[in-house]
Amino acid sequence: MITSRPATTDPIGGRLRPADECPWPRPFPEGFDGCPAYLEQRFIPLDINDQPLSPVRTCRHLVSRRLPDRTAGWYAACQIGDAAARQRWFVASDGDGHRVIGTLRARMEAINRPFVQRIWAAKAQQRAAEENGAPVKAADDELRLAAADFVLECATFLSLHRQEFEQAELRPDTILLVIQRTVEHFVGQDGGEVSWDVPEYLLGELAVRERLFFRMQPSS
Repeated sequence: MITSRPATTDPIGGRLRPADECPWPRPFPEGFDGCPAYLEQRFIPLDINDQPLSPVRTCRHLVSRRLPDRTAGWYAACQIGDAAARQRWFVASDGDGHRVIGTLRARMEAINRPFVQRIWAAKAQQRAAEENGAPVKAADDELRLAAADFVLECATFLSLHRQEFEQAELRPDTILLVIQRTVEHFVGQDGGEVSWDVPEYLLGELAVRERLFFRMQPSS
């Protein structure tokens, strides 16, 4: 995985590095705790054939931005801001509570990872069959079966850890319903650009902490 170098005061063509650049090497190591706003997320990259590659550990707040002053290139930025902004965010937004939610999500993602990779692979097979004019029934069936197995695995995890979720003020049954509807949305998407993100209309139906569970973003 190629990323920009960590943020320093080193100039780029006479300019300083952006203040909001992520200052740590990436991918992040297991157990990383160097940043108060760090929230672990597993990213599954795809190759040119939409086949899933090995997941990498990233942060939910990590985004790519163009270098300022029309400098060519991009850099890895923190969506929250510079170091001072990250510390303020942690203090103001119940950072410890967010980390509890982030830990639950990370554990769930680790268990579900093989199922997610299987879904992406099935989606790639479906698309390849459509582009080649081949029968798609087998690919459709595998995608639906992979999605059903994924939802079942999520249901099992939520049932086993129901007490932990409820202590974090998260409703396991609601989370499962959103997962199920998100997977249905993903399976039904056509075309070259598909998204695994929870649709906005589903997020709008959730309580604040449940929205954080699915899409931890800086407080507005």
